[in-house]
Amino acid sequence: MGYFVAVTDSPVGDDLRMERDVLSEMRVEKVAWHDQATLVAAVCDADAIMCMHAPMTSAVLRSLSRCKVITRFGTGLDNIDQKAAEAAGIPVLGVLDYCTQEVANHVLALILAWNRRIIDYHQFVQEKRWNERTQTTGNWGCGPICRLSKQTLGLLGFGRIGRAVAQRAASFGMTVITHD
Repeated sequence: MGYFVAVTDSPVGDDLRMERDVLSEMRVEKVAWHDQATLVAAVCDADAIMCMHAPMTSAVLRSLSRCKVITRFGTGLDNIDQKAAEAAGIPVLGVLDYCTQEVANHVLALILAWNRRIIDYHQFVQEKRWNERTQTTGNWGCGPICRLSKQTLGLLGFGRIGRAVAQRAASFGMTVITHD
């Protein structure tokens, strides 16, 4: 196991079974760090780095003598100084479809919770104030429940997540408008 892959932080915490399975010929280890100095010490001899939130600053990148690639668990690369990585000759990669489906599902779950007044109804039941006649007709201050098929959803941004949300909303019969 000649190559060392340092995992600074990951979406699954300390469970690196998948990474170790995929990179079975390499030593894959979670490294501990809490500031820039400890991050430099933890990754300085890594051949590859997998990170999520660790700040890959120019100082950290300059300390890397063997690193051949940095991969981020996620879509954005905000925490990685890309100019410094380019100057060091280290390619930087992200996972383009990271959590796209999960985020789109969550957006639809929130839309459904809002549309079906789940939080309001839960509160009414908890407070023993449930009155089906007034709460389902809109005489309680929030308006009636409306069919999603009669609603228009506006999306600001129409990348991978926006497209996945639009697809789900359309399956409920919603009209979807976008701006990107």
